[in-house]
Amino acid sequence: MTTRLARGIGVSLLAAGTLWLPGCSDSSTPATPPPAPASPPAPPAPAPPAPEERCGGVSLEVAFLGSDTAAGIASGNLTLDVGDPETALDFVRPYTIQVPDGGANLDVPGLRPTIGVFVSDLAFMPLGAGFRQTMTIEWISELEVRARAPDCEPVSVSCDLAGCSGS
Repeated sequence: MTTRLARGIGVSLLAAGTLWLPGCSDSSTPATPPPAPASPPAPPAPAPPAPEERCGGVSLEVAFLGSDTAAGIASGNLTLDVGDPETALDFVRPYTIQVPDGGANLDVPGLRPTIGVFVSDLAFMPLGAGFRQTMTIEWISELEVRARAPDCEPVSVSCDLAGCSGS
């Protein structure tokens, strides 16, 4: 079916309802839309902190409280601040003390190894990705405590009956 318009342009209506105008494409297949733009690539994962940044986040301190030299016992407040939750705290010395079977000042016969560090008032506080650990400690004669973050040089504090010093 053709209809004449005022200027003589022919318009054809096809049975499918497609409007055809002279000079337009006679494609029975609709044009394929352009592909949607690809989503931007995910940003790269952040690089792990450099060892000097990660390792510099370990702080170990023992504030010396005093000693009983006659008993050979001293005490202090230990504070460990770390940025890496994989950091370990080790009591290096005196972890165990060998006491002779039935040794002096022991009420329990046959007791051989005994712990040389006594911990009380233990507290834990999360700090961002790391944590703060505090405790009151008493030790027999000498103490060496060490904090180690993975792939870092350990930080240590040594104490005796006169005071403490760090490395």
